[in-house]
Amino acid sequence: NQFSPSAKCKVIHIGPEPLFNSIPIRSFQSHFNLRSNVAIALEKLSSVGRKIRFEFDWPKRTQIEELSSDVDQRLTKESIESTIAQLWNDQMILINELSLPVGRIPFKKHGSYFRTGSASGLGWACGCSLGLGLADKNKRILNVVGDGAYYFGNPMCYHWLAEKEKIPVITIILNNGGMPSISKNTQALFAEKQVSHEKGLPFLDFGKFTKFENISQVFGFSGYHCNTKTAFEEALKDALNNNKQAVINAVI
Repeated sequence: NQFSPSAKCKVIHIGPEPLFNSIPIRSFQSHFNLRSNVAIALEKLSSVGRKIRFEFDWPKRTQIEELSSDVDQRLTKESIESTIAQLWNDQMILINELSLPVGRIPFKKHGSYFRTGSASGLGWACGCSLGLGLADKNKRILNVVGDGAYYFGNPMCYHWLAEKEKIPVITIILNNGGMPSISKNTQALFAEKQVSHEKGLPFLDFGKFTKFENISQVFGFSGYHCNTKTAFEEALKDALNNNKQAVINAVI
């Protein structure tokens, strides 16, 4: 469960110093400690795993193709990262306030990427986008925020100033329906009976029905609603081709 592995689970710790001798108190369960570089150990385990034959009933080929098609079109943080990586150029700046993975995005210039830790003040990304846009209006700024962080960024003022100063920022809202990380921590901290009477945690579960893209109608710029990988690719391409601000509501 979310608190501990099952009694039958065997736990193996892998690392340069799996015992963590420098930490006075460490009580994580372990059945076996393997001292190794993590990447090398996982590579060796992977090569061993490929030699093991697993016996089970495979789905029919048509079922596999249907499942693969659905997965390929699903909009996720990883597919959004992949699309940004494909369209990336040195005139772009990425601001990241929802732990978007960025390993595949080819950053080559200093000042191309901004992110603070997860414990920072929520809503900083919108103001940061405005400051960077005022500093250099030739840059295309991709402001990636969660729906919760977007609310904290005072979006009406944010979009008004971007429009007034003609800052071509593209705001990508990763709409996951609230603040799931805070919800999980809250549910783990308090007993289930204390929160189960609520239909979702107050102020943390928003639902995914909010049409963030419609804020564009107030100020006269482009807004997009996306819930598939293809739709997001088309929206981002179109937004990049127009030298003005845009909002992409990416439902993940």
